Formats: sequence, C-alpha cells, structure tokens
Amino acid sequence: MIYLVAVLLSIGILLYVLYPIWQKKYRFAQLPLALDNSGVTSLQQLKNEMLMAIKEIDFEYQMEKMSQSDYESLKSEYQNRALQVLKRIDELENSHSKDEDIEAQIRVCRQQLKEQSRTNGGVHYCPNCGEKAQPHFKFCVNCGQKLQIDDNLETRT
Repeated sequence: MIYLVAVLLSIGILLYVLYPIWQKKYRFAQLPLALDNSGVTSLQQLKNEMLMAIKEIDFEYQMEKMSQSDYESLKSEYQNRALQVLKRIDELENSHSKDEDIEAQIRVCRQQLKEQSRTNGGVHYCPNCGEKAQPHFKFCVNCGQKLQIDDNLETRT
C-alpha cells in the first residue's frame, strides 16, 4: 500500500514539474525555413512570435548574458524574418479580393440590363436588381429602385 502511494505521489510530482513544458507560452519561437502561402492569421501569429523573440534577445543582452556580436547577429536575423512576414501579410491583405471580382461582374450585368431595357421596345428591367418592369412603372416592384423613364415612352402613353 505504501508503494502505491509513493508511485502515485511521484507521478503527481512529475506531472507538476512537466506541466509548463506543454504550455504554449513557454515554447521557443521557431524560425520558418520558407514562408508558405498560409492565411493571414497564422502570419500574424508568426509576426508576434518574431517580435517576442526580438524582445527576449534585447532583454538577454541588457542582462549581459549575450555578447554584442551574438546580439547583433541574432537581432538582425530576427528583424529580417519579421520584415519578410510583414511584407507577406501586406501582400495578402492588399491583394485583389474575390469580392471585387464579383462586384465587377455584377456591375457588368447591370449595365447589360440597362442596355437591354433601352433596346427592347416595351420591356424594361430594373438597373438595380434586374427584375422586369412595365414601361409605365416609376419604381421597381422588387427592390424599390427608381426606374429610368425614356422620353419616347412618355410621349407614346
């Protein structure tokens, strides 16, 4: 019975001692070999890790635990990596988004509908939603957008 208590107590102490190793905040920042096309959030996390590593290097140098040559080489290496990550984040955030492509296609379709309504005798389409509208309607029944009325149609009715 005493052996069982001793084993359980030693396992508990071992887990207590090793617990900080499994925590994420105590892990070292890793330098990526090459930046991949991962998402912006992972790049933001990598940027934060690089900045924390630079702060740690500064702290170690101020505590005189590191020589000046080591400090300068490590700091410049981490700063270069951080700049690469920042450039990649800027590229991803400023790239041409899919939403802009969709909006451009919608504008083209609306323009085509406007031209169709001008060329299709009595049939009109709403320039906003594309719904068919009677020639005498002033507003779209579907979306409420004001319709453009041709001058020739007003003279005909």
